Amino acid sequence: MCIRDSINAEYMGNFLLIDMATGRNTFIRLVSGDDKEFFVEMRIAALCDTVLKQMNTSASDIQTVRFGTISGETLEGVIQYLHYKAKYMDEPNYQTIPEFYIEPRLSLDVLKAAIHLKL
Repeated sequence: MCIRDSINAEYMGNFLLIDMATGRNTFIRLVSGDDKEFFVEMRIAALCDTVLKQMNTSASDIQTVRFGTISGETLEGVIQYLHYKAKYMDEPNYQTIPEFYIEPRLSLDVLKAAIHLKL
């Protein structure tokens, strides 16, 4: 989700990609092994140690990180988990955090990808 500022932003569809005032990226492109692209906010993607190590926050163009062995469906599950983690990581009472749901047929692949990506 992003705030639209037509004067100071470069867009791809409805997504704010680069803040033109600062020249800093706000999104990063993640590409799966089957070439599905996901644009993820950098603050969310940075929760993944593997992505964080590849990010250059001062770059003026949209960065791309490719995951050749991870399918688009699995990468989407990983991204959903990153959003869940960002939302609840500062929750002081862990008992109020809802369970993260992932389709059972994807759970093993998402778990393997999470381990590989050091989440």
